[in-house]
Amino acid sequence: MRFARPTQRDDLVQTLQSITKKRYGDDWLRWMQWLQANPGIEPFAGFDVFLSALFGSLDPGFKDFIYPGVKHAIRLEEVVWGGVPVALAYCTLCGSGILYDTSRPDGNKPLIFGSSGLLYQSNKLMFPNAYR
Repeated sequence: MRFARPTQRDDLVQTLQSITKKRYGDDWLRWMQWLQANPGIEPFAGFDVFLSALFGSLDPGFKDFIYPGVKHAIRLEEVVWGGVPVALAYCTLCGSGILYDTSRPDGNKPLIFGSSGLLYQSNKLMFPNAYR
């Protein structure tokens, strides 16, 4: 939504509002938070093909785990690998995935990051949602 042309953005907002009966306008973060709060939402037909292509483009090794026909109940952007909670972000500038350790030294719940869609000194600017 952030990178859509104004006419596309309007269509996306209208469609989301029609489906969800929510009025978040073009606030991408609010829509993503709504989606996270409603895990029962079923993906569209062909989502498995899309997800396989997306993550396979980040790292061909993902195709061993994520491929068409396999149900995906684990969200890769909020997963624990080897006991370490991580967030996976995709950088459109460098065309690669970036893995962040989201654990906290105090042992509290891991951080959940959002992307601002901005750059800071040529780096993707992300933020913990708690500090939004």
